[in-house]
Amino acid sequence: MNFSKITSRLPFFLRNKYIFTAAVFLLWLLFFDKTNLIDYISDKGKIRTLKAQKEHYEKGIQDITAQLEQLNTDNKSLEKFARERYYLKKEGEDIYLIEE
Repeated sequence: MNFSKITSRLPFFLRNKYIFTAAVFLLWLLFFDKTNLIDYISDKGKIRTLKAQKEHYEKGIQDITAQLEQLNTDNKSLEKFARERYYLKKEGEDIYLIEE
């Protein structure tokens, strides 16, 4: 077979060596490079998930900080917290736990 017959069957963009080189370069960047498109998309998803987790934990820290501040300032809430969480009782009291 003659080389010109093979190249005449190819589309125009494959016959032009500059366009062909640019296409190969783009394919290399999109799929085979260290920072390819597939890894980029998956990393964006991981970043989105981590940002959501960060917001969740920051909200939890704010809630716990507010609760701690309330426990440090109010003795009644401190007593209620100790009774509910650690089942503490006053002398002479009986505690009955009712489970559903």
